[in-house]
Amino acid sequence: MTAPLDGPAADVSALEDRVLGVLLGAAIGDAMGAATELRTREQIVEHFGGEVTSFVVPPDDTFARGCPPGQVTDDFSQAYHLARTIVARGGETSWDTGRDAILAWWADERYQRFAGPTTRASVLRLAGEEVETPFFRYRGGQATNGAAMRIAPVGCVAENVTDALHSAIAVSLPTHDNHLAAAAAAIVAIGVNVGLSHVPHGDETPFALVAMTCAAFAGPASRAAETATHIVPGASLAARIELAIEVARDSVDVQHAAARIAAVVGCGLMANEAVPAAVGILSVAPDAMSAVTAAVNAGDDTDTVATIVGALAGSVAGSRAFPRELAETVVRVNDMDLAGLARDLVAVRHLGAA
Repeated sequence: MTAPLDGPAADVSALEDRVLGVLLGAAIGDAMGAATELRTREQIVEHFGGEVTSFVVPPDDTFARGCPPGQVTDDFSQAYHLARTIVARGGETSWDTGRDAILAWWADERYQRFAGPTTRASVLRLAGEEVETPFFRYRGGQATNGAAMRIAPVGCVAENVTDALHSAIAVSLPTHDNHLAAAAAAIVAIGVNVGLSHVPHGDETPFALVAMTCAAFAGPASRAAETATHIVPGASLAARIELAIEVARDSVDVQHAAARIAAVVGCGLMANEAVPAAVGILSVAPDAMSAVTAAVNAGDDTDTVATIVGALAGSVAGSRAFPRELAETVVRVNDMDLAGLARDLVAVRHLGAA
């Protein structure tokens, strides 16, 4: 059985529990995926003797080498600092919020070694250090998934999907100033926002509903991002999300779907791989933990894809969707009060709606 970290379900409001689900899902996905990152699905099975279904010691040839089981990487630690910054700024989700959050994260020396190429260069620039600017303007190589992996807290405090879309783009631009990266972040924020407000009815599958909402808003998110920042070359987010969902629906189960998505769409560093992959996996998941586990074992940038999947799934399923042992471990190992942070995010969300 699973349960929220701070007591019985009756002690936690429905919205707080779902926001806690977003945080726990993202943190657990990141910490599990930290061990499998950089390997193919086949190499994961070979190294670990089967699928990874819990926290394990990261191998010495991964970014997370030396970390204890359950420690998060840059993915969730950036989301955590973004959430704290949003709370400190009274719910504000702006360019300044994004800048302050990434600088606060950089000041936490536990995580600097995990910084991706786009984030590292942007942080140094924001901190006032000299950073060589490429001579080429259209920086498609910087359309990475770093903004999407941390953006879930924006979806938690947004009033609606339109607010989530524009706020996510604004928060992303200090580090990811191109339309693909910013739009990918907006798609994740929209999915979280919709998941939090979902009311179950009939035989409807809530994970599929969130996935289809992400697909429906991929085009508008891309067009909005195009007007806000640089347009860069790269495959369409909308087309790849549609393809990922199609591949997933033609698969035997969520594990098979993740493997096929990795082969056809990719689960890599670029935003137009990781986010479509996460949405595709979510679309056929029977439950939140199965979705996270499938992402963890898909191969390539597993911690990022699993972070995004966990946030999206947790927005619908809430904190009790994740095993208590994993939830307690990720909180303890990382010394993070996620239940308190969830309450704070709901409080500033209500301030914005007032």
